[in-house]
Amino acid sequence: MRSTYWHPSEYKPKHTQASSHTKKLQNILGKTRASIRNLFEKENLGGAKAARSFAKLSDHIILDHIIPLTGFSKNDSQNFALCAAFTYGSGYLAPFDPLDIILLHDEVKSTNLQKYFNDFLYYLWSAGFRIRVKIISLKAFSQQKNYRAAPEHLRFIFGKKDIFLKFQKENISLFQEKCSEIITKRLKSLYTPKDIFPFPKESENNLCPIEEILEFDFLLNFLPKNELTEQFPKKNQDKENENYPLSILITNKILLPKEIILFRFIWRFLWTVRFHLHYLTNKTQNNLITFLQPLVAAKMKYSGKGSENYQSQFMRHYFFAIRGLERLEKTVGPTLFAKISSSSPIANKLFLPIPKNNIFQDRPITILRTLEKSSLTRKALHPEGLGLIIRSASKLETLAGNPEAARIFLNLLRKAPLFLGKFFLNETGILSAMIRPWRRFYCATHISSQGNALLIDQEILNIVNVLALLENNFFQKKAPLASKIVKSISEWKALYLAALLQKIGEASEIDNYVENASIAKKIAKQLGLSEAEQETVYWLILHREILYESITHTGNLKQKIHEISRKIQSPNRLKLIYLLTVIDILALRNDLSVNWDESILQKNYFRLCNRLRGNLTLKAKNIFLIEKAKKEIESSLNDPEDKIFLTKYLKITSYDYWSKFIREEHQTHFQLFKKFFASPLEIQYQIKIHKQETVISIIVPRFTGILTYLTKRLREIQVNINYAEFYAFSSIDAALFVLHSPWYGGIIETVEESIQNLTILLKFAFDEDAKDFRNTLKRDFSINFERTSPLSFNEKILSPARLYFDNNFSDKFLFIEINGRDSKGCLSRICATFLKYKMYIKQANIRTYGVRITNIFHVTDEAGNKFSDQKILAKFEEDIISILDRNFDS
Repeated sequence: MRSTYWHPSEYKPKHTQASSHTKKLQNILGKTRASIRNLFEKENLGGAKAARSFAKLSDHIILDHIIPLTGFSKNDSQNFALCAAFTYGSGYLAPFDPLDIILLHDEVKSTNLQKYFNDFLYYLWSAGFRIRVKIISLKAFSQQKNYRAAPEHLRFIFGKKDIFLKFQKENISLFQEKCSEIITKRLKSLYTPKDIFPFPKESENNLCPIEEILEFDFLLNFLPKNELTEQFPKKNQDKENENYPLSILITNKILLPKEIILFRFIWRFLWTVRFHLHYLTNKTQNNLITFLQPLVAAKMKYSGKGSENYQSQFMRHYFFAIRGLERLEKTVGPTLFAKISSSSPIANKLFLPIPKNNIFQDRPITILRTLEKSSLTRKALHPEGLGLIIRSASKLETLAGNPEAARIFLNLLRKAPLFLGKFFLNETGILSAMIRPWRRFYCATHISSQGNALLIDQEILNIVNVLALLENNFFQKKAPLASKIVKSISEWKALYLAALLQKIGEASEIDNYVENASIAKKIAKQLGLSEAEQETVYWLILHREILYESITHTGNLKQKIHEISRKIQSPNRLKLIYLLTVIDILALRNDLSVNWDESILQKNYFRLCNRLRGNLTLKAKNIFLIEKAKKEIESSLNDPEDKIFLTKYLKITSYDYWSKFIREEHQTHFQLFKKFFASPLEIQYQIKIHKQETVISIIVPRFTGILTYLTKRLREIQVNINYAEFYAFSSIDAALFVLHSPWYGGIIETVEESIQNLTILLKFAFDEDAKDFRNTLKRDFSINFERTSPLSFNEKILSPARLYFDNNFSDKFLFIEINGRDSKGCLSRICATFLKYKMYIKQANIRTYGVRITNIFHVTDEAGNKFSDQKILAKFEEDIISILDRNFDS
């Protein structure tokens, strides 16, 4: 019943004491509302009980205080009936909900009846109620053959009850004539994806969950009488403490025990939210719009948990209630509809046949096989079969490691039609059963910059959905290059899993790329992906922002492209990370996707292609760059003595070295190499301070274990490393170590004083060793755990140790990336571990950020070939993680 609100306009009852009655009624209603609010806010009444109590007290006001003021009480013939409809008709009422009143009359409506009814409405209005009114003649109603498209509850209030019962009987018969049509519409809604956001911009009244429940309960009134008495004996709705409208389903065990618990939570929770909304806005407010979310959360005393703030915690419960309601509707609805109408609209020709009882429970793989068959035949699941799948989805947990289950699941993730798509897998619980960590953020939210609570799982599934649409040429005009690239991808399993799992740890206490990548790698293994595909999933998630940074980077683009290419390493991975970036922008980055042009990203893609393909053109460019750098350094030297040492220096052929440093740095390194070649001392170093940074360059012989020695000595003299580069040049049998350390001088000491003090420290560390360097290196630089202890569990979680191995970077080197917690002596122990397993470091990039390290090493075996012994690598990884998980600071 959605008519407009009644207003008296110029009408006023001809009663001498109307104004005094109005004040009295306002006082009564005011006290009633105040008492309900007092009990509710002191938590003596939950929302559902408060709504029940307020409806009963409203009945009391109508019957004991308003009816006596009208002519209804003096009307002996009583050829009418007053009844309540909609929410009030169900026996529940929120503080500012309108009263939906229907006047039923059996004969021609008399003038007195109209006058009495107007008086009745006036007193209701003057008391403070908002009213929606409908007047129905039983004779006209039966002739018009109308039926209610949106079902409503009806409840008798006053008058002749036979008229009310006659109207109900007539209405039921008319409803049953159109029953099939109504049920067909409701069945279609089971397969329609719903926007779960509770605050639509278009209309504030698009979603009212409590009304959904009441409409569903209304259908119970239309069960056939014989079944109502034999199979579904309905409890008396007027019975005390009866707080749940779906009493038939609960009493007769149509709902499972866990579903009963879920429904009770939903019913109480939604009524409590509705009461808070009314009290906060002082009006009929059914929807949880954005600015009210934190206010309701605070009123309901949510405090947050861990990294989840109070608003996110409350919204997670709210979304859980909404989704739980949808699940219950899909589970119980079809069975109920079949009972209501003997000529059920559920045509088996349109659906897959219903499976035998308990087959989903006994053989969970049948669930996935049924979904696969539905996907291949493009036939929808039978509504009753849909309910069985929802109830049995948790059994899929027993299929962990099952190859057939993994195959079907991944195919559904990629190619399932809309009615079996990604959101379906999530809502039915299949996704949580197949990927157990997924349940950690089922219904979890994060708060946007505009204050909106956004569902994390819905955002991620939208990314996967965009990827599927990209495969089907949906974004041909907006992303032509991506639409072309996606056709050539063979590692689609890794790509889809990376898209799905890229934020798998976001709702937990930890949210970092390394943790997400590690969890995703384990899941990929469970789903039967090969080791190479597992590594690809790990790498894609670890570096998922790398191309997005390239289009937002404002510095030296050439240098940025060079750094990115060193991380991407192969053209195939470039394609995968490009697609992941594009779908992320199209799905989530609303600031870019609206008027987004792929051309900027395309340019960077082609730049990276040129660096990664390894073709003759690229090699020629590399040779040209090296020759250019060598000519620049050669032209800057005029001393004939320099020419002797320049010949040796120019034997360096490392592209990374010549491209990394600028001409001034090359000149500095040459002067240091000149000293190294000319002096009997085998360690040479130089200190420079520039822009609040100390740069120390060290030249040493290219001996095994040299990096272990350097890092240990620097730790002993307490030189902190922000970042460093290490190069072992086989062509000149020397190694270069360039480290950058923060400079805190300027106030305490000048640049000259700082250099002088550092020089003293370096002399103390290196000069004595340089006299007999070969014997010095024979000393034991192995790992030791003296006076150390393992990190606590919480520290390990906050700073997880992770290693990444890659064979695709180079034909000569194994690429190893080490991430973890930094502490004193940690770096030197890592380098010693390479020595322990006879892995020789040819190049290293060391980065320390606060308490974390990100170190990249290029290593070979003793013969200079790529290191490939997987057993040794496994032991090496165990040792490195053991080092990163220990506290050396104490």
